[in-house]
Amino acid sequence: ADRRLVRMFQNIAQDFGLPLGRARYSIGETDATTALRRHIRSVTIMGMDENGLPAFSHTLDDVPENVNGDQVADIVEMVTELIRQS
Repeated sequence: ADRRLVRMFQNIAQDFGLPLGRARYSIGETDATTALRRHIRSVTIMGMDENGLPAFSHTLDDVPENVNGDQVADIVEMVTELIRQS
């Protein structure tokens, strides 16, 4: 992930009073990998389970019913603020 974007997201989360963890993801590629290789600032935002793996990703539980609408709204608010600040 782009360090500047990570830092901005951390500051925005703190300003909004939202919990935001940070984890190194070294298992494979993320949605940001291709952009980063092309020197485009990017970051992947994802839920992680207790084992440090993407929550529900590529499992039988990876269904719309398991998406938390409140978390989606929080992320939309954070991304909107990131765009506003950029």
